[in-house]
Amino acid sequence: MAAHDSPLFFGDWLKRRRQSLDLTQAELAERAGCSVFALRKIEAGERRPSKQLAGLLAEALRVPSEQAAAFVAAARGESSLERLRLPGQSAAETAPSPAIPAIPLRNWPPCPTPLVGREDELASLTRLLADPLCRLLTLIGPGGIGKSRLAVEAGARAAAAFADGVCFIPLAPVAAPAAVIPAFAEALGLTLAGQVEMRLQLFSHLADQQALLVVDNLEHLLAVAGLLAEILARAPGVKLIATSRERLNLQSEYVFVTQGLPTPPPDRLHRAHDYDAIRLFDQAARRAGAELKLQDEELAAAAQVCRTVEGMPLGIELAAAWTPLLSCQEIAAEIQRGLDFLATGLRDLPERQRSLRAVFDHSWRLLDDEERAVLARLSIFQGGFERRAAQEVAGADLPVLLALASKSLIRRAESGRYDLHEVVRQYAFSHLSRTPEHAETCDRHSRFYLALLRDQDAALRGRGQGQARRSLTDESDNLRAAWDWAVQRSLFPALAPALRGFAYLFELSGWLDEGVARLEAVIQAGRVAMDDPAGRRMLGEALGQQALLLFRRGDFSQALACAGESLELLRPFADPNLLTHPLFFQGVILFLDGEFDAAQASLEEALVCARAAGDGWCQAYADFNLGYLAHLRGDHRAGYDRMVAVLTPWRAVGDPRSISLALNHLSPAAVQLGRYQEAEAFLQEGMGLCQEMGDRWGVGTALRYLGLAALAQGDAARAQALLRQSLDVYQGFVAGWDIARTLLYLAEAARALGEMDAARAHCTEALAVAEASNLPSLAEEARAGLRECPQDETHPS
Repeated sequence: MAAHDSPLFFGDWLKRRRQSLDLTQAELAERAGCSVFALRKIEAGERRPSKQLAGLLAEALRVPSEQAAAFVAAARGESSLERLRLPGQSAAETAPSPAIPAIPLRNWPPCPTPLVGREDELASLTRLLADPLCRLLTLIGPGGIGKSRLAVEAGARAAAAFADGVCFIPLAPVAAPAAVIPAFAEALGLTLAGQVEMRLQLFSHLADQQALLVVDNLEHLLAVAGLLAEILARAPGVKLIATSRERLNLQSEYVFVTQGLPTPPPDRLHRAHDYDAIRLFDQAARRAGAELKLQDEELAAAAQVCRTVEGMPLGIELAAAWTPLLSCQEIAAEIQRGLDFLATGLRDLPERQRSLRAVFDHSWRLLDDEERAVLARLSIFQGGFERRAAQEVAGADLPVLLALASKSLIRRAESGRYDLHEVVRQYAFSHLSRTPEHAETCDRHSRFYLALLRDQDAALRGRGQGQARRSLTDESDNLRAAWDWAVQRSLFPALAPALRGFAYLFELSGWLDEGVARLEAVIQAGRVAMDDPAGRRMLGEALGQQALLLFRRGDFSQALACAGESLELLRPFADPNLLTHPLFFQGVILFLDGEFDAAQASLEEALVCARAAGDGWCQAYADFNLGYLAHLRGDHRAGYDRMVAVLTPWRAVGDPRSISLALNHLSPAAVQLGRYQEAEAFLQEGMGLCQEMGDRWGVGTALRYLGLAALAQGDAARAQALLRQSLDVYQGFVAGWDIARTLLYLAEAARALGEMDAARAHCTEALAVAEASNLPSLAEEARAGLRECPQDETHPS
């Protein structure tokens, strides 16, 4: 091994030795009697082994006896690696190298804990510092994000490139601009004396140096940022790393935005220990003295904590400090209750870093009155916001947004959306909630997003459905907050026009349970306000929309009750626009439950009301379902023709949900007419559209009718496979009618295959579902199916 390839740290040596013996971490851990997790920490340089474990590792790694003592000493940090040899390395290569003059790290701060992660950031900073054009590199980010620690590490790694070394210049204790140059001089070991201006003495001292200056915490001293520009002009061999919560706005400045540590998403918990945020949490918890095993529920809660603070190192360390007293689940709950929980009494931390509130108090004091007011109002947004929303809800014009972004208090994503770091948002909201502006801001926020739902309703039902749904999904957290506030404040004039858009968005997105629950809150608020015509009208509309979501979920009896009560409340208003939706939903539920005459009447009235109201969407749906009802009554040709007649304009409009629904429900009539290839083509196209939209109900329905088409063609085995896929898609998503209907088709396929036990089981399950969901027609069909597959008789031999 060449000398320049020699490992620099014990963990690196250990890893290379293990690999040279062709051992995995698990194999070495087993030989040494330690955990893989502990070994990973040792190799990463985050932990040193005990003396006993070091001895066991020496044995497991076959370290020669004459080197065993040197191995243990190096492992414990008590000596260097110079005397240790790797396989293939000669004694000459491990001999001490000639002394190299040390590159001084002047005024260097102590780093009591190892840096966790940040390798990508350090690599980027190293590349920037090596660029001759980059002489001023500013690390910006909110307080607690780790700018100073990262700058110190980057400076230390770059030290070899600067003949006169690297100097750390802390400005956090400096209160006034006049004290900045003395702070520079003290850190550099420069004695200021005589009549020469201090600034000139500093420039003269640095003029011929090849040095890197790490200037820490500049945000409260931006008035002296020009000093850095002068240093660069007068000292061509000097480079600067600055840390600040706000960019310096100098022409020569290269800005590096410091982010939080990567956090594991909920679906990656099996790899959580690969994420730097979890590694830091574990390290900090162990330093605090916790006997912690991050696995299962504790690991999930620790990951939630890390996500809540968005990987902010200070937030993670403050949270982990509580682990000797509280479980990770309790810590996560406390953080949700309030920001003040994240605090510590450690004496060796600066006062401004002993709590997140103290960190943000510092940033808050640096804002002017308008910036403080706008930031507080922006905290009302959940999950980010668009520029127009910031203007209309928070009064944030572009200059203020720019100022807050430059101070690392808001962020702009590539998509153009803005957001606040979650702990910044919590801090700012704590200020807003104590002011009279709180309720007024929440009212504006609620009305803005409910109006967005109202305005996007038409787009959700047309060619722009995909884009409208994506934009509303981006705003889903804001929509939920706006909805809850409007219910709490009984903002009925804002809620009522948003009901249809809300229900259709939640149906399209498959958020059925949540949609039912949120509509139930509106219904309860409406019942309290029954004496008010506006409250009564809103109650009737909310019941009508809840009927849609209950129907789609499979709760037919509840859906029918909601639709009936909705019509009872809304008929006195004599407005056909109010009646179209509950009449339509009622008609569909009735014909699926076998009540054909009542369904016919409800759908025909819905069609009349839709024409009178100019509601083309509901008119088309009522017309289509009258065609489907004709098919159910046995007039397959008339039903098929009527449905096809509606599909043509739907294709012209370009509404993918309507097109897929038509294609799926045309197919049973096509099957009855013997148009099997056409039916399968309809279903394949419909399923493709549903998959693109993420419409699970539509996919399950297409699979069910593909199974029906296969049954009609005598391919019972294929039908069985398709019907089972349909049930898998429906599982945990819908209940009631769709499940029972699919089970009955499965029973039919099993009978065709001679599998009477399976057929009987399917009919029995279908009967239980139908009875539980109050579906008498399907229950009777299930009983008839059971009669067609009697128990096998057994005879004694």
